[in-house]
Amino acid sequence: MAVIGVLMNVIPVKKVRGESGASASPLKLFLYSNYMKVSPYHSIQPGIEVYHNSNQCTEGNNIERQNRRQGTGGKRLCDHCKRLEK
Repeated sequence: MAVIGVLMNVIPVKKVRGESGASASPLKLFLYSNYMKVSPYHSIQPGIEVYHNSNQCTEGNNIERQNRRQGTGGKRLCDHCKRLEK
């Protein structure tokens, strides 16, 4: 079992083997374990009906600063954020 430190936490991570049998790199394991739930935020752009709550959500990270607002805005949680929570 490999141990990776994330901020002030230490997270034990089992070695992962790819199809070729090679072990996953420590950086790859760190990136997968670096998920953090954040305060909900949403876009005020018309037609975008979801909010985000993950620092790893690519859709949420693409919201321009001037269009980003705190809170859920009465919208549903983004599907990508839902998958990241699991």
